Amino acid sequence: MQDLFSHPLMGMVILLGVLILVHEAGHYWVGRFFGIGVETFSIGIGGPIFKWVRKGTEFRLAWLPLGGFVKFAGMTAGEPLLPGVQGIPFYQASRGARAAVLLAGPLANLLLAVFIYAALGMHGIKHPSPVVGMVVPHSPAELAGFQPGDRIVEIDGEGIATWGELQDALFLAPGKKLQVTLLRGGKTQVLSVTPDAIEGVDKLGRKVTRGQAGVGPGFVDAVVTVRAGSPAAQGKLPTGAAVTSIGCGTTPLQPVSHWVDMESALLACFLHKIDSLDVGYQIGTDKKLAHQVQLSVDSWRQLPETAAASVLTERLGLYDSQLTIGESQNPAVQLGDRLLAVEGHSISDLFALNTFLMENHKKNAVIQVERGGRTSSISLAMQEVEVQRPTGKEILYILPFSFLGSLLPAAPVLTQYKNPMLAIQFGWRETFNLSRTMVEALGGLLSGAVPVQSLGGPIMIAKIAGDSVKAGWETFVQVLAMVSINLGILNLFPIPILDGGRLVLLFAETVRRRPLSEGSVERFQQLGFMMVVLLTFLATYNDLGRFWASIVKQAWGGGTP
Repeated sequence: MQDLFSHPLMGMVILLGVLILVHEAGHYWVGRFFGIGVETFSIGIGGPIFKWVRKGTEFRLAWLPLGGFVKFAGMTAGEPLLPGVQGIPFYQASRGARAAVLLAGPLANLLLAVFIYAALGMHGIKHPSPVVGMVVPHSPAELAGFQPGDRIVEIDGEGIATWGELQDALFLAPGKKLQVTLLRGGKTQVLSVTPDAIEGVDKLGRKVTRGQAGVGPGFVDAVVTVRAGSPAAQGKLPTGAAVTSIGCGTTPLQPVSHWVDMESALLACFLHKIDSLDVGYQIGTDKKLAHQVQLSVDSWRQLPETAAASVLTERLGLYDSQLTIGESQNPAVQLGDRLLAVEGHSISDLFALNTFLMENHKKNAVIQVERGGRTSSISLAMQEVEVQRPTGKEILYILPFSFLGSLLPAAPVLTQYKNPMLAIQFGWRETFNLSRTMVEALGGLLSGAVPVQSLGGPIMIAKIAGDSVKAGWETFVQVLAMVSINLGILNLFPIPILDGGRLVLLFAETVRRRPLSEGSVERFQQLGFMMVVLLTFLATYNDLGRFWASIVKQAWGGGTP
């Protein structure tokens, strides 16, 4: 049953059905409030699946779920009135009443978004926490003294509650010196950092200069790579082991969840001047298969008391496994190889690797790996992947293997408003911010700042709707809110046949102090119809470019896209 509802077409039907019902209900109820007669209330367009008549209004559910309409009686003075319809003709209503009716549909969509975000706010929304997981070597953050585990609480006097807020504050400050307040070990510290200015594109596809400090939200996990001949290797600790605990002497085993935990535990043991380490670990995902080994720490004997944790791990022969190769599709690359460089670009961590691969269009590459203490160069064919960007589909090439290590997110923070009034304020704020982004996007399309390839249509809506159903109800209702905002804002634009276009006609009638001629209205609506058809054609063309391969794959039994 879940597979049925997560199918893109079914997801689109559910999503658009709700949005169209809300939009048209807004027109209908405000029209009825002003006593205007309604001939037809239709969800969907085309022939009706079923219909019924109540108080002279025909309610119908039509076959094509790509729109809907409310047909008011007497839209123009020359239009005949159907018998049995209750209410006055639309053209006889005051201009204020007609404007309210036209505005009601888009406003209903915006109010739906407010309600959804308010409900989510009361339920609670999880956000990535503003905790530094990794610090890029030689980055502004490292030079400023940032460390994994730092919790950012304030930037230039503005409170930081989520990783998204931290990211925005850094992005918007390229080349600007920032005062960052953080918590480290329960104590407050203030650091100064100046993000690098990086050229790129924003989520709308516009060219921007943004700030990049070199911090990431993920902690490097405690999966180890063991150097041959090292104390760790002599103690039988295998490469790929996920360290779960460390103990020393009479100190009980301390739990370890990621690399920073392990380094802290090793440092504590070093300061206790112990003779050996007890290391608990597991291989694979089965937590019941626990192992324990004892490692010699003779290599620590001559180190000063101020030795860094990284020196301790190096002496033991331990490295993190974020760049240690696991499964590989190329036989020239072996389990346990450590990636050092790609196409001459030194790779120090997953951040540097992802930065390189996100712009890599080469089908073949030469990589350098460390194997058994020696460096080897390997030429290999890259793996082709499709990525969706605001400018359209792009083909990139990634490495044909995975890594033993990964990045672990910090515990999320929960945004929750138990007070209904605060939840409504949150709903208004989220709706306003997304509405502003939508207006900027449409304005950018008209000015050329936003590429036309970013325009999406029914296929994109179907894909997003289907994916959101699979992701869970919270994701689906958030997508519902975002699309509802888009529908409301789009309908307010002065495009003929849309609500905004009809408001333009009403404004012209107000200025002229008399109704427009039927010929003028008809030509205006014909222009609007042509504009909508062209926009739909362009959006569908973009969608086919993005999703054609997955559409064909699904049609021929290849699974869901």
